[in-house]
Amino acid sequence: PSEVQNTIVAVDTLTGKMTVLASGNDFYAAPRISSKGDELAYVTWNHPNMPWDATELRVATLKKDDEGAGVVILQSDEKIAGGVDGDDSIMQPLWHPNGDYLFYISDESGYYN
Repeated sequence: PSEVQNTIVAVDTLTGKMTVLASGNDFYAAPRISSKGDELAYVTWNHPNMPWDATELRVATLKKDDEGAGVVILQSDEKIAGGVDGDDSIMQPLWHPNGDYLFYISDESGYYN
């Protein structure tokens, strides 16, 4: 349905305020915050694709608002992986404990590796 909007949001647990971190695509999955708390990795795709057909891995850079209230705001968002031909499936993003490396599974070679 055209009225359905899927998003990834940050929720301030003290105030209940929600901040949209990712929107505009049909589906979102596997959001993962880095251990440093400054990056969010997530998988996204659009209809008619299914997650085993064509997905993108994106990383959003986050920061706290200038007022220091702890509200997270989106600073940037970029595609990290996913084929330009639209047929790569990316899944299970996982940050290294130090927050410097992001791992994921891809079928870019034709098989999940």
